[in-house]
Amino acid sequence: TPSFSLRQMEKVRKYGGAVSKLYKEEGVASTKAAAYRAKIREWISSLSSSDQSIDRDELLECMWQLAYYPAARSAQMDDHLRLVLSLLAGELLLMTPPACAIFVYVGDLHRYQETPLSSRFARLYYTRAMMEDPEAARPLNQLSIMMDSLPAVRCLLQAATCSKKFRVTERNLEGRLVKMKHSPIPSLVRIATLIEGAIGEKRAGEEQFTTAAKEWTEALKEFAKEMRGEERKDKSPSPTSNDSSQQPEDILLQLHCLSLAAGVAHSSNSLALIDLIHSSLLIVLEGVKEKEEEVIKIGSRRRRASDSDEEQRVISDRRRRGSDDDEDVLPGEKDADQSDESPAAGAAATVSPLVLGGLSVALEWIQRVDEGRTKGDAKYAQTKVMKEKMKLEQIVNLVLQRLNEVEGLRERVDSLADPTLAKKTLIQWRVVERLRGGEGEEGRGIREWMAYWTARIIANEEGSIHQSPTDFVPRNDHSIMRKMAELQMKSNKSVRPMSVVLQANVLERRLGKIRSLADRSHLIWYVPASELAHLDATKSASKAARDALRFIETEQHTRLRVLPSGGIAEALARATAENAPVALLSLDTAKDSSSLPPNTQCLHVDTFAHSYK
Repeated sequence: TPSFSLRQMEKVRKYGGAVSKLYKEEGVASTKAAAYRAKIREWISSLSSSDQSIDRDELLECMWQLAYYPAARSAQMDDHLRLVLSLLAGELLLMTPPACAIFVYVGDLHRYQETPLSSRFARLYYTRAMMEDPEAARPLNQLSIMMDSLPAVRCLLQAATCSKKFRVTERNLEGRLVKMKHSPIPSLVRIATLIEGAIGEKRAGEEQFTTAAKEWTEALKEFAKEMRGEERKDKSPSPTSNDSSQQPEDILLQLHCLSLAAGVAHSSNSLALIDLIHSSLLIVLEGVKEKEEEVIKIGSRRRRASDSDEEQRVISDRRRRGSDDDEDVLPGEKDADQSDESPAAGAAATVSPLVLGGLSVALEWIQRVDEGRTKGDAKYAQTKVMKEKMKLEQIVNLVLQRLNEVEGLRERVDSLADPTLAKKTLIQWRVVERLRGGEGEEGRGIREWMAYWTARIIANEEGSIHQSPTDFVPRNDHSIMRKMAELQMKSNKSVRPMSVVLQANVLERRLGKIRSLADRSHLIWYVPASELAHLDATKSASKAARDALRFIETEQHTRLRVLPSGGIAEALARATAENAPVALLSLDTAKDSSSLPPNTQCLHVDTFAHSYK
């Protein structure tokens, strides 16, 4: 009833105020405050299930501001209290069902720790929040805090186009643009001025709007020509020069920001702007082609140089030993089996994010034209607008042809079947691309992985983005990039993840297998307090117990949950209450399975680990 809901909301505010008071009196590690936080979470969960009229996001925001943010802010000032941030994040992740706001709060808690690992986890949880609610602006606003200059502006422009606004997005965008206008780099000053020109003024008159849009378009065209001239002028024959290879990325990033700015200002009905997007995308694709050719040349030069150095070394060694009768084995013959990867394949993998970025911008504008036409806008019925749309569709076809050239995608990119789904997926890709590594194997793997999934969605193959591309991502790669990729793609919202309860003897004797299983993001791990106490009691005499405790401390940042009280039975009951499949990992299944509650199963740890190889 409404009166019941109001009473519960008052309880949340009352106990939230009590928690804030306890922080001031007893500190952020107060056990009484932890108990109050548990009551607040319980009430919010009960309200969400009993009263559909309650605004759960409003309750979560009240809980965050009163019970969690003060503790997080205090812990942020002291390195010794960073564990408090991890405990608070674990408490929030226990709340069901998952919500966009919860993932944003957990991302904030990781961001406050200010370590490289916690920053990566913060990006992960902000991305998870976007997947829960693609129309929410807050995750993008928080992501922009972790970025610099133009990438941050792009994130804020994306947030400004979301239907669920965040109160400080516009203010943050204005602040970023002001900083860019004071930058010593002329290109940043110019692009900030252009973005402000697109979204700054509200023009009522059609004639004034057309004139301003034309002036803005001409200025942008000059800017694009100027940038391309700088690209050719600054090219250097040095293989280590990266200035020219970065130019297509810069153009694409600026083009995307200006495209988003036009969308924020609702100026996408300008024929001149559509023509600008078309011409600029052609510049980007041409720059991508030039970059690919340069990467191939650099790779060939480096390979020839390494082969020449190796040959000189072999000849000098033979002369020093005086063994001219030895068989002459050239480096190319010696390493023939190890040099199958051609420079062309590496170049295709390097430029695939650029090609996908151009595809995403073209899809955005195609959808804008279609939406305006279906809503009855007379401007979109003009023949000229339809011709510009056809030009953009030609760019899409060119991009798909380029994707066909990337190894592993030739069979999968067939047609643009669902532009809406493709646009949504590519919006997610533009954020996830910030997670990619450098130029090594890890960076190449994440780029190919994202290219695979984007092409698969565009080709409208069976399956969804929540399924794992097991035939593409190597299972033996346990890097942080793989963890984030699997966590993002395997989190199927319609299926609850499996919960696994761990015993102390399993952690001590099978820690290696548990470590390999920890990368499976669809598993939630529970360690009862009794098992943790057993490990703590034996750590002085047992190295295995110390290793297990270290593993628990590390994995608490992800999906491992240490229950504050109780034993195996309480942990099984807790996991069963979340309506998830539950299993107890054991070394003696005959003994442990006799006392299991309903809807649980006892699995031998070796059999369980073998099933995931």
